[in-house]
Amino acid sequence: MKFPPKILNRKTKSKTNKGGITQSNINDNLEITKLDSSINSEEEISTITPQIQAFNLQKAAAEGLMSLLHERGKGYLALCSYHCKEAKNILSHLPSHHYNTGWVLCQIGRSYFELSEYMQAERIFSEVRRIENYRVKGMEIYSTTLWHLQKDVTLSFLSKDLTDMDKNSPEAWCAAGNCFSLQQEHDIALKFFQTAIQVDPNYAYACTLLGREFVLTEELDKVLACFRNAIRVNPRHCNAW
Repeated sequence: MKFPPKILNRKTKSKTNKGGITQSNINDNLEITKLDSSINSEEEISTITPQIQAFNLQKAAAEGLMSLLHERGKGYLALCSYHCKEAKNILSHLPSHHYNTGWVLCQIGRSYFELSEYMQAERIFSEVRRIENYRVKGMEIYSTTLWHLQKDVTLSFLSKDLTDMDKNSPEAWCAAGNCFSLQQEHDIALKFFQTAIQVDPNYAYACTLLGREFVLTEELDKVLACFRNAIRVNPRHCNAW
């Protein structure tokens, strides 16, 4: 009874006004908190967005690379299975900047070679020589193509260029052997094919070329030995069979 309600309300109001928590202070604090959280979220988004973009770019690049390798591998598998037309068709649909490379063109040239389309094979291999004149792999097929076409001048130039570049490659000595075989110098050709086998004993194609050269000299026992050796090295080597 000594403290009427009005006095109590006044004292409470005065005390709270001196530094207590009011509804307006709460609202202000909530607005500040919302502003701080929005600023922090914007900073986090601005930091995360470049990382997401970089991740998406890396993912797209990896998927493109795997797709490219898948197509190249599918074409090479078809060629190794002697499905030459299928291999040629698959590799021909690669993007131009991948198609016009030495490896792809060599596989297409080999496809034409296995189909006995030697004119087309020569055209493809000459393009390989133009864009990658340092390439040795696959040039043994090119040399045999020139042997079939009886182009002795081009074959002579090719064999000299390859042996000058790398004397430790069997492909270079196979080209040299084909060059002398075309000129009917069978003894020299035999020595070069034997040199190719000495450089790489597991190179089945050199064994096959050596056996073919023994056919020309009519040494049939040595022919059988060479072809059997080629099959022992590579049971899937069609030419030896």
